[in-house]
Amino acid sequence: MASKNRVIGAAGEDLAVRMLKECGYQIIDRNWRCRFGELDVICRDPRSARLVFAEVKTRTTQQYGGARRGIGREKYSRLRQLVSLWLSEHPDLGQGCGVRIDLIAIDVSGGKVPVINHCRGI
Repeated sequence: MASKNRVIGAAGEDLAVRMLKECGYQIIDRNWRCRFGELDVICRDPRSARLVFAEVKTRTTQQYGGARRGIGREKYSRLRQLVSLWLSEHPDLGQGCGVRIDLIAIDVSGGKVPVINHCRGI
């Protein structure tokens, strides 16, 4: 049985992907894993054709600052390492375009309607 946090995280990722698709992003990969960690969503920005590596943070409480505070220095450093590894495994997809790391922060405090913030270029 999946833990409550995993279920919440998966629901948040599904919501983020739906929002990205509605904004015209092309989803390339989801939940890419290696021994160093995981990339949540890899997509292409329709306006710039950049590859976007979206980290999705879903929070059900404002404790610890909510979803927007979910990425610290260590996590950001690990994300950069994971992006490099993904690009080395997919050189054809990253060639000739820029890359960007985004945060999609989803706050679902008190069972209310989810509030989604797409923070570009963190």
